[in-house]
Amino acid sequence: MWNLESAQWTSSRVLFTLEACFAFIGIVTNAVLFLATFRSSALKSKCNFLIGSCALFDVIHLSGNIFGLSIWIGDGHIDSFTCSVLQFIPEIFVYAGCFCVLSIGIDRLFSVSFPVCYRNVERLKYLTVHLMLILIFASYAPFLMIKYYQPQTVICSLPEPFHGDGKYLWIQAMLIINVITLVPYALAWISLKSRDETSYTKRVFRAIALVMIFDVGGWLVAVALTKLIYCIDMPNGNRLVLQFFCGCIVHFCIAIKPIIYYSSSTEYRNVLREFLGWDSIATSHAHSSSLGFGPLFELPIFYGDGFIDSFTCSFIQVIPEIGVYAGCFCVLSIGVDRLFSITCLSAYRRIDQRAYLSIHLLIIFIFASYSPYLMLAYYKPHRVACSIPAPFHGKSQMLWSQAMIIVNFITIIPYTLTWLTIRSRQTSSYTTRIFRSLLLVMTFDVGGWLAAVVLIKAIYSLDISNGNRFVLSFLSGWFVHFGIAIKPWIYYTTSTEYRSAFRSLLFPSTTPSQQMIRPSTSKERHSHK
Repeated sequence: MWNLESAQWTSSRVLFTLEACFAFIGIVTNAVLFLATFRSSALKSKCNFLIGSCALFDVIHLSGNIFGLSIWIGDGHIDSFTCSVLQFIPEIFVYAGCFCVLSIGIDRLFSVSFPVCYRNVERLKYLTVHLMLILIFASYAPFLMIKYYQPQTVICSLPEPFHGDGKYLWIQAMLIINVITLVPYALAWISLKSRDETSYTKRVFRAIALVMIFDVGGWLVAVALTKLIYCIDMPNGNRLVLQFFCGCIVHFCIAIKPIIYYSSSTEYRNVLREFLGWDSIATSHAHSSSLGFGPLFELPIFYGDGFIDSFTCSFIQVIPEIGVYAGCFCVLSIGVDRLFSITCLSAYRRIDQRAYLSIHLLIIFIFASYSPYLMLAYYKPHRVACSIPAPFHGKSQMLWSQAMIIVNFITIIPYTLTWLTIRSRQTSSYTTRIFRSLLLVMTFDVGGWLAAVVLIKAIYSLDISNGNRFVLSFLSGWFVHFGIAIKPWIYYTTSTEYRSAFRSLLFPSTTPSQQMIRPSTSKERHSHK
């Protein structure tokens, strides 16, 4: 029995609901990817078969989330035998899905390193070997479930069919396979960089590598966090809450994989659009900002006991804290700008640029000033380990995270309205490409902040020691900094204009003929303006 308190029940149910939503989205997107792959004559390569198989494995894995619905019924507990039976098939396909991503990496490395041999190998035998290796690894999951089975009462979730040492071995195997998966992708990328491969081959591999980063990254973060929460001494209720949070990370990353294939591969985009009956559209472009040198002031954690007085921490973090709020609101401003440009095109063209941008910057500044206000209004002299949330004391910590959650949720609205407007109108491909790039950046930025702030809110609501709270607060920073760090890379990969600008800045000797994608025409630009 978990013996959860009221707050822990509420947190668990909220996080499970979010996890179930990601699982549902993942089931739909991966089912579409699977069906489109096996029905299309354009996706018949060995690699396409493995990608389609991965999508099927993910669908079956995510369907296991249905059996967690017991958390909403009574006290949420069922016996471990029933849970093991219900999760038996999904657990097999968790391992199968992870190993399948490794198989795709091996396939890409083989095709790049030995192209002649790869083309001549018999397709049926080749895929049979891959599927046999996937099956062998996947069979380790039911082995652990049976060998270490213990009759008990559980709240049925992904790790619960593994009891005693079986849980640690399950986590260990997941960590090992995901770390190993990085190797063939890294080697294939190095091989591609050192050879004069076609732009098509590079684009295909980049799409697959991006999916791998999400898949493996999601699993590594979730499994590492699961291992951490079972090593830290905390109440079982808090452990369950954080376990559901791990599930949210994994299910989000799995759900987004088909979307990445759609947005980064012309082949998959055409096939998926044909399968869904959509008219063809195109790719992206954008702008956003946030101050990122605040973590430099966390370096005292490496010296002595890592603590400094709160006044010093507040003083050195005041500019970065303003930048945090300014960066978040700036993403909202971009969304409002895109919505205005699409819905009121003639007014948008006529508006004075200086006055327009001044209004945006003034609103950003007003919102950003709320951060130093909270720092001053609720300031308390004490010693802290200086991090982004540390300058906010007492009630201000809750108000700070609350404001972040609100502005990030509001940010979703103008992007959604703009996307619906674009879908309902005959807008130019250039406009559509710009907005898709912005939408992808917004997803990472807002997603990273929401994940981080919700985690901070959860760890300050749960009854855990300050030490454990401190460790988990640093984990929340990973989501934010990853979301911010990846934004320029998204601009580079999805926008012709930004790619050209980056290359001319970083590689002045690069000639236009080396660019892989056609620059947008002046006619397209004019239709946007």
